[in-house]
Amino acid sequence: MMIIGLWQPLVVLLFMVATIVSDGHTGPAILTEPGLFRSHVGSNVILPCNISGLGDLVLLWKQGSRIIFAGDIKVRRDERFERVGNTLKISDVNEKDNGEYTCEVETKDRNNPKSITHKLLVLQKPKIFTSSSQHNLTVIKGSSVVLNCAASGNPEPNIVWTKRNRDLAGLDHRLSEHGKKLDLQNISENHAGRYTCTADNGVGNPVSEDITLKVLYPPDAVAERSIVLGGEDCSIELVCNVEGFPVPTVHWYRGTMKLVPNNNIRIVSTGMRNKLTFIQFSFHDASSVGFICSASSALGTSEANFTVKGIPGMPVFGPNVTEIEPSKFLLEWATPSFSNILEHSLIYKQVKDKSSPSLLTYGENKLKIPNMLKAELNCSGRSQPLRQRFEFLLDKLEPGTRYQVRLRARNHHGWGTTSQPITFKTSQFIGQPPQESQILPLSAGNLCKNSRGLLGSILMIVYFTRWM
Repeated sequence: MMIIGLWQPLVVLLFMVATIVSDGHTGPAILTEPGLFRSHVGSNVILPCNISGLGDLVLLWKQGSRIIFAGDIKVRRDERFERVGNTLKISDVNEKDNGEYTCEVETKDRNNPKSITHKLLVLQKPKIFTSSSQHNLTVIKGSSVVLNCAASGNPEPNIVWTKRNRDLAGLDHRLSEHGKKLDLQNISENHAGRYTCTADNGVGNPVSEDITLKVLYPPDAVAERSIVLGGEDCSIELVCNVEGFPVPTVHWYRGTMKLVPNNNIRIVSTGMRNKLTFIQFSFHDASSVGFICSASSALGTSEANFTVKGIPGMPVFGPNVTEIEPSKFLLEWATPSFSNILEHSLIYKQVKDKSSPSLLTYGENKLKIPNMLKAELNCSGRSQPLRQRFEFLLDKLEPGTRYQVRLRARNHHGWGTTSQPITFKTSQFIGQPPQESQILPLSAGNLCKNSRGLLGSILMIVYFTRWM
């Protein structure tokens, strides 16, 4: 009786272990790992589900929560779905097949069924859906507009916007809804043009759609050069750049008189560039004449004003100022003018520098330099003034001093604009300082005979003219 009492607990323990081991070996096990499957439309795909120990348990295949197979019973009435063993075969895949598919086995513990879920990605080429009314848009300057690019595809396409095949850098814009909307605020004429929406998801080739944006804005007329030099019986050209949409109508006026093309007047428009040409211009005894370029459209009017002047242009100094001797500098310059230069006014003064901080002399000195050479000028066919070249020897300068020089020129129409200043510094005297000499104008012929000999022997101012 004692032996029986000792064995009774041991028998119960062995029975419990045997039951646990038996359950572990006979329960079902899904050996397949969940996977991501990609398939093109029209292809076939097989979703595996390898199970051990299924026995008489029921295997379910579901798409989302919708049952396809329950054991051998086909619940979903779609001939494209087929169970091959425990796997699910889908033939002629279409877009609606995209999603999650679950292989599930009911166990004794009904609250914890065993399952795996595959994801089927049905690859679809990108498509763009835009309204036909969006292909051509017209907006007013200063307003706002949203360009739409609705695209589909699987995976979801990436959307890129370009303008005339360039990115949108430098253009005021904002993208929203993953690039599907392009928001353009405070629109200007720079926003006008062709916009391209491109959708790409790596399936097939990218697809694109174009949207043309037209911006309505009032005319804007701008003179290419508002001050133009002219000469009697010479040719002149006035250029007026005009922008605006719709394209403005351009008219030219001399004062209040509207100009029309004839044998002496040509009016040509090329894009935004509008050119008025006089074959032989006349001042009609005036020294300057005003012209107006008027651009108008339904949105307004803009004018650009021009003045044709007969006076000389601004003298331009040469790149070098040559010190012939201490305190003697040779100045070279060119003055544009359609008619002969009668004289120049040379203005010079001392200016401070680091080596002469105590300099107190700021008064200007002026020299009137008459033109001793006057030639017959022929400007037939020329629209640009003659560049008349001059040289002048400036002496009587203080040693070791910085000077500033400016120039003005006069022809029979009057005085022209003062030149930009140039500065130079005289060197220190070596030995005896030079004596003052009178200002003596020379002709070009005398200078050419022995210019260096004359400059080396006496102090003088040399002045002559060349034509270019």
